[in-house]
Amino acid sequence: MLYVPSIDVYYPFYVQYGSNTLTNVLETYKVVIKTHDYPVAQKAKAPYKNQWKDEHGDDEYIGSNGLYFEAFTFTLECAMFATALTEAQAIVDLNTGIRAFRTFLSSGLFKVYDEWTGFGFKDVRLSEFPMPEQGAYDSWGEGTRVIFKVVLKVNDPATHMVISNNNIVAG
Repeated sequence: MLYVPSIDVYYPFYVQYGSNTLTNVLETYKVVIKTHDYPVAQKAKAPYKNQWKDEHGDDEYIGSNGLYFEAFTFTLECAMFATALTEAQAIVDLNTGIRAFRTFLSSGLFKVYDEWTGFGFKDVRLSEFPMPEQGAYDSWGEGTRVIFKVVLKVNDPATHMVISNNNIVAG
C-alpha cells in the first residue's frame, strides 16, 4: 500500500490539464517531489537576421513583442513509499503507483506550479520517464522506498503561471 511519510514542511507540486481539476501529485499519486532543476536563466531564440556583405555586423529584426525564448527541459527527482508484508509486494505496489503517475503525465500538454519555488509553466509535456535506476529501491522493516526521475519539457518558458481560485493561470 502506498503512503506518504510524515514531512514537517512540504510545499505541493501541482499539475493541471486544461480547465480540469488541479492535481496535487502528493495527495493523488503519493509522489514526493524531492528536487528539481529549473533553469534560472533563459536562452533567447536567435532573431531573424540579414548579413549584408557590404555592412558590419548583422541586421537583426526584433519585433514589438521583444525576444522569444527557447523551450527547455527540467528534471524532477521523485520518491514513493509503500508498506507491505513482504518487500516483493511493496515493490509491486510501487511499480503500480509509478505506472499510474506515468499514465497521468502522458495525457498531453498540461500546466505545472511548484509552491515551494513559485515557478509555474504552461504547455508542459512529459519528455522522459526512465525506469528507476539500479539501487533505487530501499527497504527497511515493512517499508520500501523508490527514487525515480521524471523529465518535463516546457514549450512556453515566458508565461509566468500562478494559482488562482484553484486553477493554474497566467499571472
